[in-house]
Amino acid sequence: MALIAPLAFAMGMLFPLGLASFAAQSEALLPWAWGVNGFRASVVAAILATVLAIHPGFNAVVVLALPVCTSPPLCISAPGGRGGA
Repeated sequence: MALIAPLAFAMGMLFPLGLASFAAQSEALLPWAWGVNGFRASVVAAILATVLAIHPGFNAVVVLALPVCTSPPLCISAPGGRGGA
């Protein structure tokens, strides 16, 4: 449970927060954000997680997923900003 909780929080909270940030900057960015998330989450992540779970193992999937799923705050800028860190 303790291993999955940070990932669950990141996957459950950061995308809606990112959408709110995009909406505050420009409504035109919302379809782009949905498209990038859909491709990344549905296509790339599913295939990559399966391959990694088979070859290096499930621990490798978790170790690689943690920074990927928790990095979106770095891309969200302050209100009126032009980018992340």
